[in-house]
This record gives sequence, C-alpha cells and structure tokens, in this order.
Amino acid sequence: MNKILLIIITMSFLVGFTNKPKEYLCFNNPKYKDEKLCYPHAANPNKDMAARNAITKLSKNIDNPGSLIKLEGEMLNNFTPEQINKSVKKNYSWLNSESISYLLTHDEYTAIYLNEGSTLYYNHQEKAFIFSYDSPSYFRGASNYFGRGLKPIKTTLPSTKSNCTLSKDGIVFYSPPKENFFYKEKETFCKYGNLFFVQQRNEIFVKRVDQISLGYTTLHGDFHKFIKWLQK
Repeated sequence: MNKILLIIITMSFLVGFTNKPKEYLCFNNPKYKDEKLCYPHAANPNKDMAARNAITKLSKNIDNPGSLIKLEGEMLNNFTPEQINKSVKKNYSWLNSESISYLLTHDEYTAIYLNEGSTLYYNHQEKAFIFSYDSPSYFRGASNYFGRGLKPIKTTLPSTKSNCTLSKDGIVFYSPPKENFFYKEKETFCKYGNLFFVQQRNEIFVKRVDQISLGYTTLHGDFHKFIKWLQK
C-alpha cells in the first residue's frame, strides 16, 4: 500500500478515535421524556476503584468502622460516633462489593448508589464515608432521580442544545424550551417536572407551573437547589 495513503488512513483513524463522543450516565423521568440530567461516565476510574475498595473495607469492618465513617454539619451535633456506628451496622450489614448499582465521581467525592436504593458518599481527601444531612450540591440532581427509583443509562449527549440547557463542571441538564402561553406569544420558558425556571438579573428563579402568572413560591427540596447550583 502506498505509504502516503497508509499515513492518511492512520491519521483518519486517530482523529476519529480522539473525537469519539464522551459517554455519560443520564437520568430521565418517563413522565418528562424531553428532560435529561447527565453526568460524565467513568470520569475518574482511579477514584471509582478507590470507592469500590472502600466499600469492601467497610463491609469487612462493619462492626467497628472507625475512621471509615465521618459526621459533618448538624449530624455531627446530633449524633455521637457510637450512635452512627450502631446505625451503620444495623442498616448496612448486608453491604459488599456486589451491592453497588453504579458510581458517580466528581471533585473529591464519589456517590455510591446501592442496589437497594440508598446512597453513600465517599470523600477521597478524608478517606471516609461522610454522613451529613446535606449531600454535595453537584449530586443533588442525581439523588432526586435515584431516590424515586429512576436509574441512569449510559449514553452520549444530544448534539443540540437549547437556551434551557444548564451545565457546570461537565454536568448537564437538558430541557427544551416550552411555549409560553401565559405571557407573550413566541416567548418560551424552561421547565423541569412540574416546575419551571427563569433567569432574571443573572439570577435563577424556580416556580411551580400552576403558579406561573403568580408570585414566587418558596420551594423546599434539593432539585431546585441543584438547578440554581448549575447557574452559579
């Protein structure tokens, strides 16, 4: 084969390989099929493996986890280490490496989603599972889906984006704009679930759809906090 032709074929192969679309773990609620929350898949294999090994270590030391468990925030004020150790033993006595449904690693945390529906957060700096009332902001979106029994699928991202697409640190929330029948024709708003968000004065506001023409309601829960985190 002509050497020049061989070089061209080789370079084309390498370009195609390097341009291979990244795989993501994407959540989708069947009720709202046009919305999608995606996290980079296998973003840090070394940290994923470290988290798996930590699960194995915790399962072997479930009677006395010691420094593998750390309390933070209000939980630190409300519980003693002995109480948490007792609770961990009671609730995770079945834990082993086969209990893992999937992993999401971002920054210094790996969220470990377990087959029975619960989640453990492993901090790589502390080398410990963190127990707190507040999960890391970037995992609140995933926790919202997973807590309702919705698991992600491995896929690539859509090639098109809308003005309702929010992204930060590789985490992407897709939501096509909806026609706004409540205000002016041809205007749109951004919707997720039975809520919607608007951007005003570089700030994001979240409202209920059934109050779209009314005043803002104070919303409680994690997902709207996650939406706002994506905009910071």
